[in-house]
Amino acid sequence: MYAIIRRMYVGIDIRDIVENTGKERILSALGFSIVILLIDIVGNREELVSLLTWKYSLKVVLAVIIYLVGSYSMDRVIPILESQKSASLGG
Repeated sequence: MYAIIRRMYVGIDIRDIVENTGKERILSALGFSIVILLIDIVGNREELVSLLTWKYSLKVVLAVIIYLVGSYSMDRVIPILESQKSASLGG
């Protein structure tokens, strides 16, 4: 997120970063869920037995949904911000 905002501030075109296909988005969301699992396992936040419960599965599914919604919403926000910035620079 910081890298995207920083590039926008400097004026670098960021369309190559945010233009993902649906397959890339799903794969990155699955990678995100694996990171959540690893954080919980390595950090001893959850016991191994509780990782198999439906409540934990719901936690991971909700995290993936939030990740996907945030990813899709950034596709809507970034072009608006870029157009506002180019309008302010041009006039």
